[in-house]
Parts: sequence; structure tokens; C-alpha cells
Amino acid sequence: MNRQTPATTAPGGGPAHDPGLFRHVLGHYPTGVTVVTAKEPDGTPVGMVIGSFTSVSLDPPLVAFFPGRSSTTWPRIMAGGAFCVNVLAAGQEGLCRDVSAKAPDVFDRHPWRGAPSGSPVLAGVAAWIDCDIADV
Repeated sequence: MNRQTPATTAPGGGPAHDPGLFRHVLGHYPTGVTVVTAKEPDGTPVGMVIGSFTSVSLDPPLVAFFPGRSSTTWPRIMAGGAFCVNVLAAGQEGLCRDVSAKAPDVFDRHPWRGAPSGSPVLAGVAAWIDCDIADV
């Protein structure tokens, strides 16, 4: 069964989340591949594949990921001030490859909708977490 399970924090860092749902989502993420998405200040969607996603704290709800120092995508995500962690589901290898290859039309070819922050939530993901950047 492919079921989407959102866990959110409100823009501005407020706790508009359900702690039980946040625990549920992170408790079902043993390891895997995520696509971190955001919108640049001009509204352009951007994303990067991340294999280093982790839960930091349940109270307050905090997650982390570790982009490479040479990443050219991370500064674009950071400029938006918010991001969405998309936990990829089985069968999303093509999406993963397209994001990894920085395909220029990746957000045209793969359906998505905006999270509360505006960051892309990719269609078909196993779960997503909408986040504000709290610390770098």
C-alpha cells in the first residue's frame, strides 16, 4: 500500500504539527533516499537527492541532512528559507536519477504540488516533511 503521510512544521518555526504523526513518519524511516526540494526566492523549484537525512529531535521537531560543501544546489535551497523532505517510494528511481542529474525540466516531467511552505511535494512519495531552516 502506498500511503502519503505528511508531518509538518509551520512556516516561521511554529509547532503547527502533530507530535504523534511526526513520530510515526520518522519511526518508519529506517534509511533510504530523499529528495529535498525548495523554491528559490523567484519561485523556481529546486531539488537535490539526499542520502544523509536523519531525525534530530521529536520535541521540538527537528530533522537534518548533510549536503556536500561543494553543492551548488544547497545555496539555492537555503536562499528560500524552507524545504520539503520527500521520502522516495519504491518505483521512483527515475525521479531520483533525474534530480541527481540536475535535469533542467525535472519539475515539468514529475508531478508535484506545493507544501504549506511552497516547497514541492513530489507525487507518489512515501512521506513528506515540510520544514523551515532553523540552523546551518
